[in-house]
Order: sequence, then C-alpha cells, then structure tokens
Amino acid sequence: MKEILFALIILFTMPGFLIAQAEITAVEEIDNSIFRKDNYWRGADGAASIDLENGKILWLFSDTFIDPQGTGKRSNSKMINNSIAIQEGYSLDKGKISFYYRGKQRKPKSFFELRAKTWFWTGHGILVNDKLIIFLFEEKSIKTGIGFEAIGWYVALIDNPFENPLDWNTRYIKGSDTFGVIVGSSAVLQDENYVYAFGVKEPSTHETYLLRFINKRRPVKYRMVYK
Repeated sequence: MKEILFALIILFTMPGFLIAQAEITAVEEIDNSIFRKDNYWRGADGAASIDLENGKILWLFSDTFIDPQGTGKRSNSKMINNSIAIQEGYSLDKGKISFYYRGKQRKPKSFFELRAKTWFWTGHGILVNDKLIIFLFEEKSIKTGIGFEAIGWYVALIDNPFENPLDWNTRYIKGSDTFGVIVGSSAVLQDENYVYAFGVKEPSTHETYLLRFINKRRPVKYRMVYK
C-alpha cells in the first residue's frame, strides 16, 4: 500500500523571508510486527527514528502504553508521556528492538522527564560528532480546546549515545522564544556546515518553519586594530 503525501514547507530565517516549496513523496507502508513483540511496551504515537551510525536505530515515541503486568494487552496499560527504543540492524523484519523508559516495571515513568506540571513529547533529533541531539517539546494541561498545548521546546544533549540508554548522560537546555514555533518537532537534518531543525507553530496553522544551527567549528579570523 502506498500513500502520497503532500508537504508544504515554509523556510524561516532570522532575519529573512518566507520561501514556500511544494514536494510530493511516495511512502511505503512498513511492517509493524517488530513493535508488537514486547509484552510490556504496547504501542505509542509520535514515532521518529534516528540513525546512530553504528548499525543501530534510535526510536523516539510520545504517549506510550506500558502494561505493568506484562500480559501483552493494551487494556491493562498505563500511559506515560514518552519512551524510546533501540533497534539493532536496519531491517524491520529481521532486527531486534529493545524499549526503554524510567521507573519500575509496575510503576513506569517517562524516559525524558520534567520536574514540573508540564511534560515532554518527543520531536526528532540527530547524531552530530558522536553526540546525540534530541528536540523535545514541552506540553501543559489547559481547560479549553483539546486539553493541552505546547508552550516551548528543549534540547536534550547526550554525551554517550552508544551506551545503554538508562546510563545516558543527558543535559536539558531550554530553547529560546521562537514566536510559537516548536523547534525540532518535525524532521532534523544536517549537512557539513549546519543542522536544520524543522518545526511547526502552535497552535497549529499547518506551517513548517526551519531554524539553522552551525554544527562544526570554523576558523575565525581576527583583525587587530590599534589606535
């Protein structure tokens, strides 16, 4: 089964202009059976994947069903705000996948947590110079609309992404004000000079914005000025 996706991309630079570009992409349906083999992890939304470039794939998930009893039934599950998985190998039908979240099996907790009344949903991320960058968007409960809204974004910087995820050294950095754009909530890409983080504006207006970050050190030329 194939789906035809139409993407309207609006590139945003500061200062600069809005540039619209239309693109049509064919997407193949994937086999979800690899995500059904764990009796505790019973499904999630907001899935995104990152190539760790060592034969493994990192998966990022938002709202996640965890069955503390291990019965394999979603009806017995508790919901946490996010989780991750490590897939070994690049083939979904042959690869092995391991799921990770915090807390104990009977009392699961989100993998990425805020010590506040807000919580994290996962965006996308990228591996840069053996460091892992993951974009997270901060959500809070509200009494109107659908009951929640995005209020900002964070970056999780992981110094040791090739170790067991439960042993990751993670630093959380709160993103600056980007006028309602949740940076990194869409795809994150890179070339030899920059990391490009796409994000949508909240509340959603179906626009996608792009912020660009330098991803390597450049030589800086200084000029001495004598008076």
